[in-house]
Amino acid sequence: MTSKLISIVIVSWNTKDLTLSCLESISRGVFDDWCNVETIVVDNGSVDGTASAIRAAYPDVVVVENAENIGFGRANNLAIQIARGDILFFLNSDATISSDLPVRLLKEFDKDKSLGVLGCQLVDAGGRVQKSVRGHPTFSAVLYGDTPLRLIPFLKPAYERYRQKNFDFSSAKNVDTVMGAAMAIPKHILDEVGGFDPVFFMYFEEADLCRRIGEAGYKVKYMPDAKVIHVGGASSSQTRSRMFVVYRQSMFSYFRKYEGRLMTTIFLLLYKPLFIIDTFYKAIVEGVKFAYAAFRLHDRTRGNKYRQRFLIKWNFLTKELLGFILG
Repeated sequence: MTSKLISIVIVSWNTKDLTLSCLESISRGVFDDWCNVETIVVDNGSVDGTASAIRAAYPDVVVVENAENIGFGRANNLAIQIARGDILFFLNSDATISSDLPVRLLKEFDKDKSLGVLGCQLVDAGGRVQKSVRGHPTFSAVLYGDTPLRLIPFLKPAYERYRQKNFDFSSAKNVDTVMGAAMAIPKHILDEVGGFDPVFFMYFEEADLCRRIGEAGYKVKYMPDAKVIHVGGASSSQTRSRMFVVYRQSMFSYFRKYEGRLMTTIFLLLYKPLFIIDTFYKAIVEGVKFAYAAFRLHDRTRGNKYRQRFLIKWNFLTKELLGFILG
């Protein structure tokens, strides 16, 4: 049997401890003559000493240092250019894997040559399954999820298809999109479709890539037997208010690409004012909940949760609103 190489690609941004934990889980891997692993970390301008800590603890890991945060997709593209693996496994820095996962991934691709993307089952530290599968985004789904138009019942089916509300996460099946936190793709397919689209700084880059790979005739598959422990949001949580806007901006770019600029412009004329109204309403609700929990119930944990939600929306309305309207 011909030896195979899997390249594990990790993008980090000020997540030193989590990245080291991720690398430690990879180092426990059980490999043989058939399966070999290389690990590439692309550090997006971290100021917490991530790159130097990796070099000290794991000298065999290839470290690419960027002077600034160039975004998730562009950072992955740098790794794609230098990766030697037959399969590239894109893994978030806040994730850990089992010792046999790389071998399992390689065997799955070896068994099915039509497989273009393989998404792992994501679970939190307590073993609870995270929702890691999506349908293709649509105007109707977003209007239902983000605006007061959720009061219109006929939009709900589109939202549920996009969010895959009834998805069985215990069964393997072909899907539209898997989460990029733990996603494996053959190198030759990445070369064929062109890797990640750099227009997406963060969010929707995997939706775009999965869609292009699917349209090229390959399968996008979710595999529950390939489990990955995932913290979730370790990088984005550092700038939650900004990411609240970046998420929507990436969504707009996605729609411009697949629905056309004219239809997206028409959609945004409806979406943006309704989203602002909805966000303002939710900010008031979260503010009232925070005040009640903190001062009436004296529940600091619940109060902090509502406070954080309120501040994200308040900062959007007071600091990010103009950029959102013009974006």
